[in-house]
Amino acid sequence: MNNPWLIIGDGWAAMAAVTKIVADRQPLIWIAGSGAKIRSPLPSVEAGPAEAVWRDLALRADVELGASSTGSYLREFRNKSFREPAWLKAPTPEMRREVMQEILWGSETQMVALFETRFAMTIGELETQIRSFLDLRLLENSVIFQRREAVHVSAIKMEESKVVSITLGSGEEIAASRVIYADRWSSLSSIEGLPKPLPFTRGRNPSGVLQAVFTHSQPMALGFQEGFFGSLHKEAGEEQERHFFGHFSSDGLTSVWTLHLSSEEGDDNHEITKKLRRMKTALDKIFSGETWLPEGKSSFMETVQAEQVKFEESVFFAQGKVFEAPFRLPKVENLEFITDGYGPSVAVLQAYAALGVVKPHERPDAQAKDVDVPNFPSA
Repeated sequence: MNNPWLIIGDGWAAMAAVTKIVADRQPLIWIAGSGAKIRSPLPSVEAGPAEAVWRDLALRADVELGASSTGSYLREFRNKSFREPAWLKAPTPEMRREVMQEILWGSETQMVALFETRFAMTIGELETQIRSFLDLRLLENSVIFQRREAVHVSAIKMEESKVVSITLGSGEEIAASRVIYADRWSSLSSIEGLPKPLPFTRGRNPSGVLQAVFTHSQPMALGFQEGFFGSLHKEAGEEQERHFFGHFSSDGLTSVWTLHLSSEEGDDNHEITKKLRRMKTALDKIFSGETWLPEGKSSFMETVQAEQVKFEESVFFAQGKVFEAPFRLPKVENLEFITDGYGPSVAVLQAYAALGVVKPHERPDAQAKDVDVPNFPSA
């Protein structure tokens, strides 16, 4: 058997690459690396090529998606009511992005699509089903498909113009036919064998994410397919309004809420706790009254019977030009770098571009009808 492909990382980009390779039955070892991943902050994706890739992933994972619809699926809470974001009033994609960047802070812009597509299930629910498919394949095909948990990459060995193996923190050395690195780019500086610094990592200003997943005692927001965002009350020293984003599951029993933090805030546990408390207070303010709350409940947080809160550092980028193409080292043939840092739409497009399924280009700011959607091969 030929040396396996190695996919490093556990987020959207890694998952997309793994799903395509597993469906093609190529030998593969999936190395979780840092294990950094979050749930999709919003229920929809960018219309056009990203929508097509997510649909292809569903096909390969035997997930029935049904019809999709393109429109506006994000609502901002402001002045005691919900409304479409201000950037949707702009007449061109370029102007939409300019307005968005004026309103949102730093890496918040990476979560928001200019033109949205919504499936019957949320992107988070689709991802859960894809990962269940991969778990099943791990059990069925342990000879050609393996996974390494909770272990980082310590070295990459190259000979002439190719990567020949990687070494894990556990000391295990694994021969490779090809390597796709989809883990945190902030970890690259610690890997022996790579040039330092790597030019494509410069000027991207990574930020962390605080994410809370709430389980509700009764269904919430049934019939609403939208995602939501609201602002936190400005505190002393904050120059720009900060926002949190979220959505409810299809059955209304779960909601996911995401808040971006700067690298400095992520280093301060007190600041993380304070931001979580402010987000909960804002949720109580936004989702109030009979429209949202089940009978007998007086606040959003009163409906929560369980919560899972996590903080992931350096998972989104606040700056840097966004490309769907993978990054490569000069004269190295079988090593690509992709990232979750610009959201789930760009992440899966980078993965498919690395595998040669789609032709990469700069971030698609054209309307969906102006984008050529590729015809993917069947699973």
